[in-house]
This record gives sequence, C-alpha cells and structure tokens, in this order.
Amino acid sequence: MPNSNITLLQKLSFALAAVGKDVMYWIFILIYVVYLNLNRIDPLFIIFLFLTSSLLSTVTDPMMGFIVDQTKSKYGRFRPWIMLGTIANSIATILLFTWPNLSGTMLYMYIAAVYMFWFISYTIMDIPYWSLIPAFGSKRKDREQMSAIARLGALVGSQLVVLFGFKFVSYISDAFTLNIKNSFIYIAYVGAALFIVTQLFLCLNFRPRFNYIRRRPISFISLKHIITDNDQIKFLIIIGVLIQICSGIVLSVSILYLMDNAITHISVFIITATVAQLIVFISYTHLLTKFTRHQLFVSSAVILVTASSAMLAYSYLNLNSLVLAVSLYVLCAISLSIATICTTVMTADCVDYGEFKVGLRSEAVVFASQTIASKLGAFFTLIVTGFNIPAMCYMQKYTMFSHDDPISFITIATIPVLTLFTLYIYLKFYKLNGPFFSSILDALEELRQRSQIQTSNKLLLRYALNKSAVILNLDVDDLTGCIKALSSKLTDIGYIRNEELFLEQIHKKLIQHPCGIIEGIAIPHLSSPCITRPVIAFARTARGIECNALDGKKSDLIFLIATPKDGVSHLNLLGRLSLLLNDTIFVEKLRCSVSNDDVIENLVRESVKIQKRDL
Repeated sequence: MPNSNITLLQKLSFALAAVGKDVMYWIFILIYVVYLNLNRIDPLFIIFLFLTSSLLSTVTDPMMGFIVDQTKSKYGRFRPWIMLGTIANSIATILLFTWPNLSGTMLYMYIAAVYMFWFISYTIMDIPYWSLIPAFGSKRKDREQMSAIARLGALVGSQLVVLFGFKFVSYISDAFTLNIKNSFIYIAYVGAALFIVTQLFLCLNFRPRFNYIRRRPISFISLKHIITDNDQIKFLIIIGVLIQICSGIVLSVSILYLMDNAITHISVFIITATVAQLIVFISYTHLLTKFTRHQLFVSSAVILVTASSAMLAYSYLNLNSLVLAVSLYVLCAISLSIATICTTVMTADCVDYGEFKVGLRSEAVVFASQTIASKLGAFFTLIVTGFNIPAMCYMQKYTMFSHDDPISFITIATIPVLTLFTLYIYLKFYKLNGPFFSSILDALEELRQRSQIQTSNKLLLRYALNKSAVILNLDVDDLTGCIKALSSKLTDIGYIRNEELFLEQIHKKLIQHPCGIIEGIAIPHLSSPCITRPVIAFARTARGIECNALDGKKSDLIFLIATPKDGVSHLNLLGRLSLLLNDTIFVEKLRCSVSNDDVIENLVRESVKIQKRDL
C-alpha cells in the first residue's frame, strides 16, 4: 500500500469546509427555530416541516447521490455540486430571515417553501462533501484521519453557533439599535460568507488520490442493485439511525435538565462536552495505533450503556449534582463521538465493498445512506422524546429528569436498550473488518495506481482456467492438504516449476492473511517467480475445511490463484473471480457441478456475462 499523499493544505481545507457547512446547519436548526418562536409561528407547524423534510430525504438523498455519481465534468463529479449547493443554500439561509409583507396562510406557505429550499440545497452540497472521504484513497489510515478531521470541523462549526450565535445577534441589535428580530439576518450574512469561502477553498485544493477503475453509467436499475445488493448499507443505516436517536435523547435530556435545575451553568455543560469531543477527534488516529476500529466501536457502546444507566439511576434517585450530571453527559458525548467517526469510516468502506460486491462504484449513493440515517434518527428522536419540545420552548418547566414522570423515565431508559441493540446489529451483521476486507482495499488501490484495465486483461480469466486443475469431492482434513493437492496438479501440467518453494511461500502468506471469505468460499493466492503462467485451480471439498472465514463457516469451495510476478495478472484474476463469486446462484451451480468440464463451462459463461455487462 502506498504512503499517504494527502497534503496538510487538503486536510485543512476539508476541516474548514466542515466548519462552514455546520455553521449553516446550526443556524438553521437552532437560530432559525428561535427566530420563528419570536415571530410566534405555531411550533406544531415547525414540527410538521421537520418531520416532512426528514421523511422526504429517504427519496431525495439517494436521488441526489445518483445524480452526483452520473456527473461528468472537467471539475470532477463532486466539486460542481458542492459549489452549486453552497451558493443555493446561502441564498436559502438569507431568505429564511427575509420575510415579505405577508401574513396568515400566505406567510406559512412562504416559510414552508423556503424551508424545503434550504433542506434540498443543503443536501445538494452535503452528500458530495462526505463522498470525498473514499475519494482521498483506500488507505485505511487516510480514511480514519479524514473522517476524524471532518467530524472535528463539524463540531467546531456547531459550537461556534451554539456559544456565540445569540451573542452575535444581541451585539448587532445593541450596536445598531435594531429590533432583535431584525438582527437575525446578519448572522445569515456572516454564515453565508463563511460557507462560500470555506467550500471554495476545499474545491480549489481537493485532488482525488487515485484513478478510477473504468466506470460504466449507473442506470436506475443498477441504482436499485447498489442499494439492495450491498447488504452493509442496510445495516449501516440502522446503526446510524440508532446512534442518532441516542445522541438526540442525550442532548434533549441534558438541555431539559439545565432548564429546570442549572440554566446558569449551561456554558459549563457545553464547553466541557465540547473539549472532551475535541480531544476524541484529535486523538482518534492515535487511538487506532493502540486499538482496532472494531474495539473502539464496541468500547463506545459499552461506555454509553454504562453512562446512560448511571443517568437513569440519577433520575430515579432524583439527585442534584452538577458535577455528576456534567460527567455523565461528557461520557455520553465521548462515546457518541467515537461511534460517529467509526460509522463515517464504515460508510467509506462500504463504497469499496459495493464496488467489490456489485461491480459499480458509487460514493454519493452510498454516502446518501449516512445523511438518511442522520435525518431519520432526528425524526425518531422527536417521536421518542415526545411532542413536549414546543412546551419546553415556551413554558421551560418540563424536565425528563424527574422519576415522577413515567414517560421521561422510560425515555432515558431507551438509551441503553437502543445502544445494546446497535451493538448486536454491528457484531452480528457488520463484516467489513479483518484481513479479507484489507485485501479488497489493497487490490482496488493497486489497480487504481495503474492505467485503467484494458479489455485484454479482462479476458484473462477464461485463459487461466484448465480442467486438469479442477478437483471435485476432494477428501482432505485441512487447508494444507487441499493446497498440496492443487499444487501437485499445477506442477504436473507445468504451471509451477518449483512446488516446494511454492508451498513454502503460500503457507507463509496464509499465516499473515487467512484466505477464508464468507459462505464457504476461500481464495488462497500467490504471485511468485516459481509460477510459469497465470492459473486458477479449483477444489470442492467433501465436508469443508477450516480457512478462518469471516463468518466462521468452513469452506468447501477453494480457488487457488497462482500467477507469475508480472504486476498485472494477479490482481486482475483476483478482482474478476471475486465479482463472479458474489453471485450466490452461480456459487450454487459450482456446488452442483458433476464434472470438471461442467465447472469450467460455468466459470467461462459467468465471466463472459460480467464482461458484457462492463462494456
């Protein structure tokens, strides 16, 4: 794997872009809501707009991802949409605080129209922004670092508005002797200017870190397959929604506690939690030198379950300790910050997995799942916390920290329950970890460092097949015996010139990189000077053998890839064979093959089918 080529300037521009876009986001969800309250807009109408736009995102976000992935321009696929969305959203933000001389139904219609304009324009910019993460390269360290940088910038942007937004509005009102309602427009001007400058800075400095493998147009039919066939997207959406709900409940509980018990200490809550999250984002890549991402995600869930359970006890016992309340909130914030970075990187990994599984690379459609999860999570948070939020805004008497209120107590109790369910989904279904996925990233990255794959190379698979290198119903006890049987076949037909050296080299490789994949498939592979020409040998074992597969199952279909060190054929064979084996119907055909000729015929037929699909 090549070293990172991401420059400090690119990292800085990516972070500042996150600052700019989250300043706009928090102006919208915080400053604008207060502005609507001051103008006595019915809070139920605000809730209606929020719920409607959140549900609408399940359609608009993947469609926006589809449009971005289809874009062809000299500026790339992402930058045109980032700038278009930025300019449109800046206009929308100014319009939020610029009301024409309307009243009654017409005013509500105007608010609804501008609200939806803001929502859609932000989506136009937000999806291509997050899609840049996998475009920086498939090196895992780069992805972890860029995800942390983006989250760090987003945190800074949000806290700038939370800590200084209303102070800025009040300052403008006092400095220019304006009515407080007329001062809000100035924060829109400042936010829009910062937004445009930071996104322009990003677009000028962004450079993709690899050449794409030859792309074919993504149709509506293939869009369906990108979403439905990539099983990891489904689980990531579920995980993202659950994390967002937990985050929303923790925030709601903390705000309501402050309003009822310690409103004068709100800055202590915010600053302490912000500092803790900043430390997490800054130290995240260092933590990865000590722990795996899998361990960090699981640890974040354990911390959240522990802290939220303590929060539940705090509520039940009706305690009143500011230090303890701040400590519990900070622990929850730390755990949710770690989980958020992890899911961002998991989404980037899902882009490569989708390319591997479906044969199509679609950054924007895949990252649309992240924005959908965030919006659906916010939607369900409102459902879980109840419609007491408007009452909170007006009466400031409601608190979820009283055990006398069974609804609020149950609401807090949902945090550990949802967290444990999230952990179950992750441990049970998420599989983009370990050496298998690392080998996918390695293969894709090396292919991108070369020129685009030529058609002659795509035809290589059929010429690497030989019915004399097929063994059906092989009766061996372990992988060593299977590889020995296959290497003997290859030696007999002249594909291996030194069998002893070959066995020594491949066993060393298997110690570092197990060959088991999933669903009973294993692909041991080696590129060595002792191999005379590219070949794929195949064995179907009688009872399955242990190959350290990700799903824990024994492997009964063993594909041994052996190639000379020509720098091309090894990756081509591995990539093309992997695409074939992602078709479960085809895999079952191999299990049912009755002869060597039948196996070769099925492999050739399927490889031709994929080749035609790529043209």
